[in-house]
Amino acid sequence: MSVTEIDWLWFSGFGNGYQTVDMNMSPDSIVAQIWLHGTSSDGAYAGIKHYRQRLPASLFPSDVGSAPGTDVEIDFGEWVSWPPVVFDIMSSITFAIATSEDGEGWAMARLDHWK
Repeated sequence: MSVTEIDWLWFSGFGNGYQTVDMNMSPDSIVAQIWLHGTSSDGAYAGIKHYRQRLPASLFPSDVGSAPGTDVEIDFGEWVSWPPVVFDIMSSITFAIATSEDGEGWAMARLDHWK
């Protein structure tokens, strides 16, 4: 396997809550990762909140409960469950920053497409 494309994203979040960025793409095998590269206080966290998994055409609907080639929503819930890295066949991803009151965080995200 080799990397065929690399996408970079930078974004920030401020205040008590979540700041999210959604990216849609053609279904592909992707390694997605995110990390904080700066904060104004201790109250910031970055992670992957959600993605859409594309089911391979080789799967049978009875095995997974969905038709092959369709998307399955994978949601990680609240910020304490957000992973920093996922590897899957995906068609969309949601990166997120959680910040505390008056806190700010800056994050970098990277998508490596594999063939």
